[in-house]
Amino acid sequence: MSKMNYTRLINCTTADEVQRAVREWSSDRSEQEHLIRSSILDMHANVEIALKQVLYQHMLTILFQDGNEVEDRKRREVLENTISDMHFSTVHRILRSCLEAFPREELKFIGAVDSVRNQATHRSVDKVSYKGRNPFKDQDALAELFVDCWAITKCLSDFYEKSIEDPQALAKHYKEYYEKNYKPAAAANRRRNDAPAIDK
Repeated sequence: MSKMNYTRLINCTTADEVQRAVREWSSDRSEQEHLIRSSILDMHANVEIALKQVLYQHMLTILFQDGNEVEDRKRREVLENTISDMHFSTVHRILRSCLEAFPREELKFIGAVDSVRNQATHRSVDKVSYKGRNPFKDQDALAELFVDCWAITKCLSDFYEKSIEDPQALAKHYKEYYEKNYKPAAAANRRRNDAPAIDK
């Protein structure tokens, strides 16, 4: 059975011809509007990646791992794929109360970033709004969106460090300190307490 040549079907021969034809036939947006829309999607994707990384690292702390690297890797991959398949809004809803309690104002703009992405995808360019301004019509609105997305990803990195990584490091330090300084003495006390009494 011969494979359909879709390039020829749409009367094209090169990659450039296909790209021009598909763009022209699938959308009435201008070149500039396509560029702005693509930029909005890229900025949104960067925030989404950072959000999902925070959720993954948090869930990793309660994922049972028994030291069998092959099985542990499989468990981590299942967790990673599960979170990767989740929608942006679902991940944000799970983390929202924690993020908004963190003392960084920029994290409160995550919902607006998701909203403008959805508008840019599903609405005409005239009906897209970010904080009351249209990034397709107002270059300062597009610049603000970029700065906000950059700040959000930086804040998410700070959130991960202070809320997830630092407590893990502190817990590890306390565990090592306990095992070095108190565990031998505790074990000796248990042995003494468990020893049978000697009748005099």
